[in-house]
Amino acid sequence: MDEAERLSDVLTVLAQGKVVAHGTPKSVMGDMLGEHVVVLEADSAAAPAVAAWLTARGLGEPLTVLGAWHLPLSAEQLAHFARASRAPLRGPAAEPGRPLPQAGAAVRWLTAALEWQSRAVVGRHLRVYLKNWHTSFLPPVLEPITLLLAFGLGLGAYMSSGIDWNGRPVGYMNFVAPGMLAYATFMTAIFQSLFGAFIRMRFQRTWEGQLTTQIELRHVVWGEILWAGLLTTSYVAIVALVLSGCQALGLLQLQLAYLAVVIPIVFVSACAFAALGLCFTALVPTIDHMNLPIFLVVLPLGFVSATYFPLGHPVLAAISLANPLYHLAEGIRGLLLGANAAYHLGGLAGLVVLMLGVLVPLDMRLLRKRVLGD
Repeated sequence: MDEAERLSDVLTVLAQGKVVAHGTPKSVMGDMLGEHVVVLEADSAAAPAVAAWLTARGLGEPLTVLGAWHLPLSAEQLAHFARASRAPLRGPAAEPGRPLPQAGAAVRWLTAALEWQSRAVVGRHLRVYLKNWHTSFLPPVLEPITLLLAFGLGLGAYMSSGIDWNGRPVGYMNFVAPGMLAYATFMTAIFQSLFGAFIRMRFQRTWEGQLTTQIELRHVVWGEILWAGLLTTSYVAIVALVLSGCQALGLLQLQLAYLAVVIPIVFVSACAFAALGLCFTALVPTIDHMNLPIFLVVLPLGFVSATYFPLGHPVLAAISLANPLYHLAEGIRGLLLGANAAYHLGGLAGLVVLMLGVLVPLDMRLLRKRVLGD
């Protein structure tokens, strides 16, 4: 339903070669399908119980499309159907105590990242993004570029002697440029998995539509994480191209050959940051509460990360050791400035593994409770 509303302006429904409905997607789907559509294999073990459930409520025979039942339900009917599916509609292979779509999900949360359903979620987001690219692309891409030029050229003009970094003098533009790559990674992944995912979950009801298909919640979660990682990597790649242009103009002196190593590091780090953003998505009650994680967690992590300035204060330096953004910024800076980056890249790897290993299962548990009511 969401696909039709987002990707088409006019929708036409044909039945036996005749037009039975024509108009805007919202009006046509409201008239023809109802609020929600549940898809069920016609030959599944739960089919007889579903048919009896439909008959008891006077809903008639289900519509069959390519061997699958499509059940148009109102919000109230969907709630009754979800409650009924916990016991009488469950197939024999499902685990007791779990609704059918989530059976066995606890042991498959990691492999779900490689399954086709997760890629399908990413593909859906990509198609919608490309349809609205002019409004989705420019603001997040221009922000790190603007900050780079403002800090590097504007503030850097007052720091002609450079700054001391790891016992060596470094021009401020050379210092802040790698930091902006890390900062763009962090902020893009967080905002995409926080605001973008929340809007798709709460307002657009995209998740709700996806969960009526062969996609399960674990695929939705991994799809959001992988999409945030892919989008973030593309933005950082564009900022890297700007850095190459600045180097060609003589504004930077970086070892840009290491950008080929930076890009995969950015993708994996963005996935970890997206897992953090999804955790807040599962917890905040409304979009108005987004300011709490932004100002209490996201911005403090961004400032205590050595992206704009070195962390000389011993307390800040100690706190930053637990900050993955700090290790990402210093790791990228070490690569591009020709310094030893092994310590910070190793610290980043450990924190990324910890974040993915803890936050992704936590996201699934919290979102299952919020979205499915389990």
